[in-house]
Amino acid sequence: MVDESECIFIDRLKAGESSAFDDLIHDQRPALLRLATVITGDREAAEDVVQETFLNLYRSIQSFNGHGRLSTYLYRITVNGSIGHLRARRRRSQLTQRLPQIQDVDDVGTEVEKRETVAAALARLPLKFRAPLLLLEVMELPYREIAQVLKIPVNTVRSRIFRAREKLLNILKNLGNA
Repeated sequence: MVDESECIFIDRLKAGESSAFDDLIHDQRPALLRLATVITGDREAAEDVVQETFLNLYRSIQSFNGHGRLSTYLYRITVNGSIGHLRARRRRSQLTQRLPQIQDVDDVGTEVEKRETVAAALARLPLKFRAPLLLLEVMELPYREIAQVLKIPVNTVRSRIFRAREKLLNILKNLGNA
């Protein structure tokens, strides 16, 4: 049950009082940061998750119904954000493992460096090639479903994935020589 002082505080947040948000961040940030760090295992990632938590709260405060404590709501947002971060990190890691060409790139050191290099290369890949490649390699969708998602013929999916792999390998080679 939420006490009267918390209800007043929530009303201040809903009214958009910046001092209320400042107080909330000051009071809740340490606990949320500890929670996100424990879940993600990465202090820097936890910082990002907590920042997103406060942004999400700011965007959704008007729909907060007050049936539970605000801190519980913040914990839930933080846990969901941390889990989302872990899923994204796993997908990036899976991508580096699933694309055999990436294993052949010289001058790419640790796994972290490899992931960063792949992320940079993917960012340079035109979207029309990047989207089908990621849908295949990360989301593990079959060609037919990729075609449905992108609203293109299956043969176009095949050719774009083939060309995406070629382009990605060239980009990775160029990044390695930079």
